[in-house]
Amino acid sequence: MSFAFKKFNFFVQNETASNGFPKNSTCHTQGSSALFVGCDNGSVHALDESFNLLYTFNAHGHKVLEVLWLEGRRLLLTVGVEEPGFSSSSLKLWDVDKISLAKQAQQQPTQQPQQPKSSGWTGGSVTVSGPVGGNAAGTVPSGPPQPFKSVKLFSAKYPESDVTAVAAKESVTGGGDSSGSSSGAVGGPGVTVAVGLGSGFVYLLSADLSAKGKIVHTGKISARPEREDLCGVYGLQLQGDADLLSLFVVTESQTLSFNLQTNTKTMLDQQGSRVRGCCALKASLLVVAREAGLFDYSLDTRAGCTVFEGVKTQLEVLRRFLLVVSRDTSPSGVSTAVLSLLDVRNRLVAGSFSVADVRHVMVAWGAVVLITGSGRLFTFTELGLASQLESLFKRSLHKLALDVARAVRVDAATEASIHTQWADHLYSKGEYDAAMAHYIEAIGCLEPSTVIRRFLDAPPHTQPRSIPGSPAHQGPCLCRPHHAAAELLHEAEGRASLKFDAETAVKVLRGAGYPDQALWVAHQACQPEWMLEIMIDDMGDYSQAISFLVEVEGNSRAQCAELVRKYGKALVTHRPVDTTRLLGELCTMGVDTEGTAYAASVADFAHLYSERPTDLMLLCEFILNTSSAPASEPLLYHTLLQLYLTGRMDEGGRDSRGPPGAGRGRGGAAATATAAAVDRASAEERMRRRERALELLSSGWPSHLPSPKYDPDTSLLLCRLSDFHAGLVFLYDKLRLPREVLQVYMSTGDHSALIAATIKYGDGSKGGDTTLWGDVLEHFVAQEGDCTPWVSRMLELIEQGSILPPLVVLQMLAKNKGLQMRVVRGYVARQLQAESSEVARDREAISRLASETASMKAELLKLKTKARVFQNSRCSASSQPLDLPVVHFLCGHSFNVRALGDSDSECPLCGPDFKRVLDIKRSMQIAAMQQDRFFTELRENADGFAVVAEHFGRGLMNMTNAAANPVLGPSS
Repeated sequence: MSFAFKKFNFFVQNETASNGFPKNSTCHTQGSSALFVGCDNGSVHALDESFNLLYTFNAHGHKVLEVLWLEGRRLLLTVGVEEPGFSSSSLKLWDVDKISLAKQAQQQPTQQPQQPKSSGWTGGSVTVSGPVGGNAAGTVPSGPPQPFKSVKLFSAKYPESDVTAVAAKESVTGGGDSSGSSSGAVGGPGVTVAVGLGSGFVYLLSADLSAKGKIVHTGKISARPEREDLCGVYGLQLQGDADLLSLFVVTESQTLSFNLQTNTKTMLDQQGSRVRGCCALKASLLVVAREAGLFDYSLDTRAGCTVFEGVKTQLEVLRRFLLVVSRDTSPSGVSTAVLSLLDVRNRLVAGSFSVADVRHVMVAWGAVVLITGSGRLFTFTELGLASQLESLFKRSLHKLALDVARAVRVDAATEASIHTQWADHLYSKGEYDAAMAHYIEAIGCLEPSTVIRRFLDAPPHTQPRSIPGSPAHQGPCLCRPHHAAAELLHEAEGRASLKFDAETAVKVLRGAGYPDQALWVAHQACQPEWMLEIMIDDMGDYSQAISFLVEVEGNSRAQCAELVRKYGKALVTHRPVDTTRLLGELCTMGVDTEGTAYAASVADFAHLYSERPTDLMLLCEFILNTSSAPASEPLLYHTLLQLYLTGRMDEGGRDSRGPPGAGRGRGGAAATATAAAVDRASAEERMRRRERALELLSSGWPSHLPSPKYDPDTSLLLCRLSDFHAGLVFLYDKLRLPREVLQVYMSTGDHSALIAATIKYGDGSKGGDTTLWGDVLEHFVAQEGDCTPWVSRMLELIEQGSILPPLVVLQMLAKNKGLQMRVVRGYVARQLQAESSEVARDREAISRLASETASMKAELLKLKTKARVFQNSRCSASSQPLDLPVVHFLCGHSFNVRALGDSDSECPLCGPDFKRVLDIKRSMQIAAMQQDRFFTELRENADGFAVVAEHFGRGLMNMTNAAANPVLGPSS
């Protein structure tokens, strides 16, 4: 890097956490509303300002080589290949507005009015507003995007080669509009395109953007040297308009310019560039980056050179800066990329950043965008002009600051401000003549009286120069500087209206020791800020200042609040009661004399009470108690809560430990006792404030409100930082976070409250979480001390509610090696007894069901193998004697035919019971198919084995869809 450049940090680096920049990108360009990125698979990605993907479309069949944006026509130009090789290279123009609207319609088809229903984009169309590259009515195809114009690059007349550079220039001839917003067809050759090839030739094409226009080849230019083989074209730039269009060509071995109207060639330099992207157009000059520096070229000759050493890999233009990417190799052989932003005109480096792996560098959205090889995306944004000037002022580079301001064309007021600061700097160094020259440059935006004031403050031997301005002010001040303040005083007292600059007069009077007269001038100028500042700083009359603020409040409460915010620090220090009373009135809703309602926010005045927190606490309590809906209510709650939770509230920065040496000598014991009493009082006060903090949280979140009047997250943070456990428990309870409540009790060691909370939140019958019992039991088991009483209490509660399986409980208790057997002996015995009783009952039921099953099987066997003799003599339905014909059922019932009616297929007495059994069986099979219900019961029930056994009995484990079909029927 050249030593002539001064180095600054005018750019800020930021990383975008997530981005949609494709990893297979090959080229990029910024459009009016999107960043277009070409990829090696032939697709083009459109990204928004946050680098998120908007949409994609296939531009070429194989690979996109270059993309350019035509702003006037709002068209995207792409160059790519359709198949591997060079022969299928083509150039296409795309109407991205139509593509964007079509993609939106495809993603949200229901939002398009009166669109025919279709299963896909099969040839319909979407009518939108906008012409080709404009905004008139047009039709957007709903199929795959088609180019607006396209042409093949190579033919027999134009031999194929690899495309190494592309440039395009818009122009209008005929009936077109250069803005691209015309509703009619654009006439004439609208775009001129130059395509550079690795063979050393440049193909020229012209695109007619009218309705029937085409893209045609218009010529071929040879940029090949006569004797060398280094002929590849690595840089193209078009300059001029349709009447006089010129082309800059940078090859591997030379730099050329061509006049496309006269077909003349000019050799600009016998050097070129072997790196693609190392040339750019800046202010009608071509800039070529080489290892030795940056070389400027006009259309006729070389225009200059800037020494900036380093191996360059890319060159871009960002406003007045040149973006140079160079490669730097450390002594250890590690190669890194260096991103430098140069202001060549002012000889400064606005920013320099080192990046290990650079894949792409571009200018987009007014900033520099860098993509690394790993896909990380960094943006480098320029600081504001004010920050740049401040940095220059700190280094006393006022001349450079003025040059930078003129480079961005600031207004006269900003330039005058720079002159003023430069003059102040010279004045402080004693260079009065040079300072006065810059003061004079600032006259027009700077009052002449201010310049006169600087003359008056200069040493007597300084010879003042002629100053333009009012002679009525210049004469007396320059001739009699010792009496300048007296004459200003006389003029202020003798006139009803001011005929001079009031601000300068006030400064002169205050500096000369005339605060009363300065107050009069400020009053005549209707400047309450000056008046209050004089009362506080110069006169020290705080009572008068409070009275003045009360008068201002009667006229404008907003203006009074602004004055207190700026100058209230001294008032709070010296008149805390009166100032707090005034602020209490300002922060409650009131009406000005003009009928305007206004209430100030206590947050605007919190900084005034940095040394008097008690007064701030009283102010907040007053506002909350007197106003139903105060301004910035959440912030008011947060401020008051923070004050309640403060450890010690020492007023005015006083040390509560007493004066030095108070603990030594005879009074040492008394002082120690006094300190202990003070500590006890402080602890009691702290407890009272914490009780009020809990009351504040409760009143701010009443039970009938779904959300509090404050931010619960902020309140949780304040309670956590102050170890306010009661507040944490209240907020977690309101937020329905039972585990966090238990964690608070665990951290404080409050076992009784922990068990009570577990009973409250772990009641499964009321919708509680039964897993909390296991967490709490594990907590007690993990304790190092003796937690036998608490473990016993937990076992008693778990046993009463049958909350956890005994095996799970014993596994948890086994983790504590010091837990004695006597703690769990009774629990284990009772569980074993209960299990034994349950096993006995189950065995009894099994035996009974087995005997019934055997009896049924014997009955079935008997029915299948032996004849059944019916000896009934009476009808089972009517009890009348049986008369032929008679119907006998295998169940043992006999009926007269006339008693059965039409239902002779089943026994009318046993049939309902049989149907009920079938219905029960069918319902069990259907329930066996409801697996979600099984998992829900398994998750909620403490005895999971019982749930599995019950569903196993219902046939869940061997139930399939095929088995369920006969039960559910054909419709299922």
